Amino acid sequence: MENPNVWTFEPHPVRTKYCETRIDCPIFHDAIQYHPYNHSVWLLFADTFAVPQDIKEVLTVDTTYYKISDLPIYRLVEQNFINAFVKTGETTLLSVDRHLDTDSVFALTPDGFLILSLSRDEFLSLGIEKSPAVSVIEQQKDNKFHIQINLKESCFVRGKKNYERVLSRLKLAVHLRGTFVCCWEPPDENTCPSSLAHYFDRICDLQVDECNLRSDQRVHYGVSLPQPTTSHAEVFEWLAFQSMGFNQNCGITDMEYLSSYTGPETSKKTAPLCVLSWTGLITANRLLTLFERIKKYINTRASIPLIGVQIIGFDDAPISWKLDIHYRLTNGDNNLALAIFGNGKVIHCINYVFPFT
Repeated sequence: MENPNVWTFEPHPVRTKYCETRIDCPIFHDAIQYHPYNHSVWLLFADTFAVPQDIKEVLTVDTTYYKISDLPIYRLVEQNFINAFVKTGETTLLSVDRHLDTDSVFALTPDGFLILSLSRDEFLSLGIEKSPAVSVIEQQKDNKFHIQINLKESCFVRGKKNYERVLSRLKLAVHLRGTFVCCWEPPDENTCPSSLAHYFDRICDLQVDECNLRSDQRVHYGVSLPQPTTSHAEVFEWLAFQSMGFNQNCGITDMEYLSSYTGPETSKKTAPLCVLSWTGLITANRLLTLFERIKKYINTRASIPLIGVQIIGFDDAPISWKLDIHYRLTNGDNNLALAIFGNGKVIHCINYVFPFT
């Protein structure tokens, strides 16, 4: 059999976007707000032994989320669920243990869009068509279809033809089900976030498991820090290495590493570097609160040399920013990072797949 001409297939263009500004710029708020599926967060505080408790507690206090097993997709379109958890508060829900490039992947965004990433065969057998509440995007290069259902659309209610059609087709698609992680943020403090878990457990009779963020904290000593004059690419290379636990000594012969990392050319040795990390389902609202706490901390400690923030999205989420398709099939990426210097300068880095702007 003749070998396929694989080198003629072009990957989706990936962009690395840098932005240099001040910490009060609204671009940071927008980038975090429109990135709903966050899997890991790293914070790096230079010249710091211990991070203030009010910053750490954002991702350590009341951060419970839930794992729902064998959840049929049609349950997310039932009117009772929409009224209780979509039109009230914000629900973040994502399928897990699935690969975006080979499997069907599902998600529910905090602003009420149900996302179905399906293969061509699954899409054709499902029989859902484009309508005022439903948009369909054909991913020709990936041989997949991307369905977005606006659960908050005024015409998408019980009794309407469009709603009843979608619900009936999803009920017939018994194979469209899976394991999900989810979190509901109620509109006020008097409502318990666990109401979502109670609904799936008692009303839907599904297995519900409680999950918590995994956290880690470590301190590095004698670290060479990038300076405000360091190139953008070197700053974020340094940030990635420190987040992963590498150090500048990895090139020493007796450590038996094949590669080395010496840090930016324009760098300066500093006192301890405190590194904190969290992994799990982390909502955009949590990260917005975290960013505001960091801003307040900088205002009280202008002498801090550098604060690094790195946010990693779920590899197999069907969307990245806003409702843009996440093209994980080839080389998708949906990460963002901040380098906040003591002089107020901030460098913002986003890795994304076209067409995010």
